[in-house]
Amino acid sequence: MDKIREIVCAIIRESLFGEDFDTHYKGADKLDDNTIAKVFSELSVQTVLCFADNWLLKHKPQDEKLFEEWRRMSMEYQIRVLYIMSAQQKLVELLEQNGIDFVIIKGAAAAVYYPDPLLRMMGDVDLLVKRNDFERTAKLLEQNGFEHDGDLGSNEQHHEGYVKYKVMFELHRRLPIVDESNDKLLSIFEKGIDERVNGSIEFMEFPMLTEKLNGVVLLFHINQHLRVGLGLRQILDWMMFVDKNIDDEAWQREYLQLTKSVGLDKFAKIVTRMCQMHLGLNKQLTWCADADPEVCDSFLNYIFDKGNFGIKAGKEGYVASVFLRSTNPFKILARLQQKGMNGWDKAQKNAICRPFAWIHALRKELKQIRAKNISISKMNDLKKEGLRQRQFVESLGLDADRNIYDLD
Repeated sequence: MDKIREIVCAIIRESLFGEDFDTHYKGADKLDDNTIAKVFSELSVQTVLCFADNWLLKHKPQDEKLFEEWRRMSMEYQIRVLYIMSAQQKLVELLEQNGIDFVIIKGAAAAVYYPDPLLRMMGDVDLLVKRNDFERTAKLLEQNGFEHDGDLGSNEQHHEGYVKYKVMFELHRRLPIVDESNDKLLSIFEKGIDERVNGSIEFMEFPMLTEKLNGVVLLFHINQHLRVGLGLRQILDWMMFVDKNIDDEAWQREYLQLTKSVGLDKFAKIVTRMCQMHLGLNKQLTWCADADPEVCDSFLNYIFDKGNFGIKAGKEGYVASVFLRSTNPFKILARLQQKGMNGWDKAQKNAICRPFAWIHALRKELKQIRAKNISISKMNDLKKEGLRQRQFVESLGLDADRNIYDLD
């Protein structure tokens, strides 16, 4: 791991677990402005900039413009979080007044585990309702000034997007990683809505899933974005959840069987062990001790290489992620057919078009690749990179072709 990544990890350990940076990072007194600027860039790309507020005051760069820009961005992030929480509160009040059962997922439901929830950057508000309440909830939102964002839900069947107060609200009828036909798993989360508990940030209360299901959602979220790219924020969400909830006894009693049932037990261990090795998580936990250290190191570097939602990988990262998927023609066809059914209105409305949904998806995917304007030689390199990433994903205990979960 290079110097900048080591510094970022040391900053996170200090911010979240109180490990003194100057004690644990050798050469802390020799950080020049160029290094600090690179740290600033990395923290921004990973959307974890606010965790470095106290560190920045101790390691203030000589470049006043850099210092002021850092402070400004961090302050704006935190103001934005408060603004989103305020908008979320208005949504909570609206739904509760109209008798709709729901839970907030990710976002605030992850931030509650942090020492200071306001340091956890938020981009939108995600809410999960029961399938039978989805249409009624959508209608209620539209009647109360929430503007439908057709672009967000155009390729997905699990949620719709709405905008109000300059905030994006994602209304979910199911989690994106749960198949529509999986009634058993869908029913577990719908029961979770019935058994919801209250979360609170800055005296603003909201309903959230029970501890165990909320943790599974955070683990699901990592896998959901893994192939294209995820950032440290999703990893830290899981880490802080584990720190508060999953000791060795809880793992054996509550989580081992559940993660096994969805094929995520090995993955949960690798993510958790990586957090122990590099990000400050309690090393007294032993339930993840058998995770391969080399895979853990590779996973952290993969996260740094990709950036939040793959922003660092760019257009080439997108193409590599296409090649990451199966080369089995039957699996390719099945994936394209499902993607076509989700994104082609004609296939959803007209039975005659449904057998040809895969053609629609293939054309769209080829168009996206051509739009990247990548040379043939580079395309071959990206194919090799995609296959390498495929092997890596499988080393995490995951199916490289699938992030939709079934229960054994």
